Amino acid sequence: MSIGAAEEVMTLDMAEKLKGLGCEILFGELLAPYTTFQVGGPADALALPVTEDELVELIERCRNEALPVTVLGGGANTLVRDGGVRGVVVAFPRAFRGIEVVEESAERVLLEARAGEKIPTLVRFAAERGWAGTECLAGVPGTVGGALAMNAGTAESYIEDAVESVRWIRLDGGAPERIPAKDLRFSYRRAELPAPGVVLSVRFSLRPADAGALQE
Repeated sequence: MSIGAAEEVMTLDMAEKLKGLGCEILFGELLAPYTTFQVGGPADALALPVTEDELVELIERCRNEALPVTVLGGGANTLVRDGGVRGVVVAFPRAFRGIEVVEESAERVLLEARAGEKIPTLVRFAAERGWAGTECLAGVPGTVGGALAMNAGTAESYIEDAVESVRWIRLDGGAPERIPAKDLRFSYRRAELPAPGVVLSVRFSLRPADAGALQE
């Protein structure tokens, strides 16, 4: 069997295993357009869920079919090899965005940002309202989920200093759950979940400050 024929058989097999899912799935799609570096080969299957239900359904199917899953997220600062990625790649190019004020008092503000939200949007949202804690992310590209994964920040502070909790879903199955920041293993340019999984949103604990000073 030729290489081309083998790849076609593999694609047909994966298409059968992923048949009937609610999210959009592209087979053999180049990943370059989904990364900020604009380089990278094809994914066996690229899944583009836009709702939590679609993501949960996708992860459950991949687990049942023993399909490897790679989370690309927003694709910022990610290099994909020319040979591509085997299995299912999950990307959120236009989904999982939004910011919600969970709690606001004179002492603190709890802000929930979905994993696909752009970091500049989060920083601007907080600064305009006079809420301090995300300044270390000013100038950081990409998404909230990506910034958490790399523990983005400056020499003075990192995203871990503002994280209160994280909502996520395990790749080995189960419903979405929330874990406190202390359950994440933060280190230099890295944050690890308790197990392989996908971050859905990050809750930040911010403090009231002078809006003018934050926007300078």
